[in-house]
Amino acid sequence: MSELAAACKDIVERMDQYDSYGACQTLNALVDALSNWYVRRSRSRYWAADTQAPDKLDAYWTLYESLIVIAKLIAPFTPFLAEVLWRHLKGDLAGVRESVHLCDYPDGSFASADPLLNQRMALLREIASLGRSARMEAKLKVRQTLSRVEVTLADESHIDWLKKHDDIVLAEINVKEIHYASGSSPFVEYSVQPNFRKLGPRVGPLLPKVKLALATASGAQLLEQMTSSGKITLTIDGKSIELDNEDIQVRMNAKAGWAASQGKSCVVALNTELTDELIRDGIANDAIRLIQDMRKKRQCNFADRIEVVLQSRECLIQDAIRENMGRIC
Repeated sequence: MSELAAACKDIVERMDQYDSYGACQTLNALVDALSNWYVRRSRSRYWAADTQAPDKLDAYWTLYESLIVIAKLIAPFTPFLAEVLWRHLKGDLAGVRESVHLCDYPDGSFASADPLLNQRMALLREIASLGRSARMEAKLKVRQTLSRVEVTLADESHIDWLKKHDDIVLAEINVKEIHYASGSSPFVEYSVQPNFRKLGPRVGPLLPKVKLALATASGAQLLEQMTSSGKITLTIDGKSIELDNEDIQVRMNAKAGWAASQGKSCVVALNTELTDELIRDGIANDAIRLIQDMRKKRQCNFADRIEVVLQSRECLIQDAIRENMGRIC
């Protein structure tokens, strides 16, 4: 609800400035967060067996309220879709406006926005996204369990809050342990190269020396300097040369045994070394996925109890199933 209220206020401000493109960006981000995060992570709440459980009712009501508000938000941009959504959502409710276009535009006053909570949740989602990105780069499927993830944050003030939600990150990235730190990540190296096309005309014959200075300097320190001040200052042959982010190209490389990805607020590094136990854990996850796919094809309800027969001649697969029998069931 905090995210929804903040989005409403931002969209209204942008629309008042005739910034419809910026308003649509905020709207797209809101819908993406609702669908790919809130709904996905709340599935167990929707599927709870107790139909009157407070947590289940809260989850449904929050989703319903969000869809109602979003129908109003998109009305100026996609008027017919907004109208179809509105009529489906309002149903036969009495005392409700017949058309979404007769409603007041939402300004976010229905809930109190919590900027700190929004910022922290955005950071948590960024960590999860970067972890999945690092997996893709290392060609490690999400179902393969890894030993640990190291998160290096630009702002250490959020670490205590993040630790309280370790279970979310561990589940999203599928790792056994998570560690937080601040400063420079010890699991990555940075190389800085000049943008020859941009710098050539400006520094002329000093370009080779600029390249050498960038190559021999600490990439992490140069990046920190660029982040804090927006520029890097080099002294070449007694001449001071300032470089901005268009003058240089920064490349990040993970150290051996690691895969890493960098975002606005943090660097996420995954330990890619696989033990026999981790491999067996990944096989069990594959088995769970296979069973879930079969349940879906047979149109089983979430609460349906089933019997499963697993057959394999490979000892590794048999061991993986036995070790993880409880989790699979």
